[in-house]
Amino acid sequence: MYEVQRRLPDKRYGQEAPAWGSGVGFMNEDTKRLLRLVALASTIGLTLVLSTVIGLAIGIWLDKVFNTGPWLTLVFLVLGIAAGFRNFYQFMSKSSRQ
Repeated sequence: MYEVQRRLPDKRYGQEAPAWGSGVGFMNEDTKRLLRLVALASTIGLTLVLSTVIGLAIGIWLDKVFNTGPWLTLVFLVLGIAAGFRNFYQFMSKSSRQ
């Protein structure tokens, strides 16, 4: 099947279609750069939420183990939020350099 598709003319170029998997003709460099930035931004959002939830979960677990009330939950919640914003700051400084 790939041989047949490779031999079909490609109207965009007026020649044979590029081989599958070659990456030719599918995306230009601006589109690739934009998709990379969108992927990084969504990763940062996920990281911010996950670090907060993980900090909260660790704090709740430690409060149950040591019977300390809400104090360790609050401490680890703040640490999780701080870790998320630290990752956000690193992302912003890295993207501004590019």
